[in-house]
Amino acid sequence: MRIERSAIALLLLFMAGCQYVKPQQPAQPVAIGFRRVAIVEFFNRTAYEEPARQFAAALREKLAERTLSTDVVLIPRSALPSMGDPFVAGRLPLEVLVQVRNKYLADAVIIGSVDQHNPYWKPSVHITLKVIDTATARLPFELSEGWDAGEARVRDEIEDYYRRNYGEDDCRFGPELFVLSPRYFLRFVADRTAERLTAAL
Repeated sequence: MRIERSAIALLLLFMAGCQYVKPQQPAQPVAIGFRRVAIVEFFNRTAYEEPARQFAAALREKLAERTLSTDVVLIPRSALPSMGDPFVAGRLPLEVLVQVRNKYLADAVIIGSVDQHNPYWKPSVHITLKVIDTATARLPFELSEGWDAGEARVRDEIEDYYRRNYGEDDCRFGPELFVLSPRYFLRFVADRTAERLTAAL
């Protein structure tokens, strides 16, 4: 009986220790050079149906959180039938830029693809994206990068993300959730991407 009580006390102490997190200051929103940014639904090059849709939605949310006075909207790819696949064609039709600028009043458009995705334990994802100025057609930012929860660097970034967002919906259940849940992992990657975007823009 005494051994059981000791084991229970030790377990409770361990759980309490695990749940204490010293919160960090969340990232402060910054001003970027665009009043409205449109994100086109990402291309999905994986064997799974959801990652491109989930990532584009998460990126819209995270970019909106990180910017001041910038509206971020999501455009379904079906709304731009003449766009084709610019990553295959090597170009984005001018009429698409005009449509995004005139119809959606966007100063910049983000196009991208989810190239690889492992949704299982220690998930991974590879993202490609480009930001295009709809007035000049210049590319102020582009990225092609992978994140793998099996790598120490990415686990450190997850721990940092958890500390910065402690108490928010994303971080109610501890940092391990980002290694178990593909949806939460994609939200973490969207935050990393939004940070890079805002720093560049």
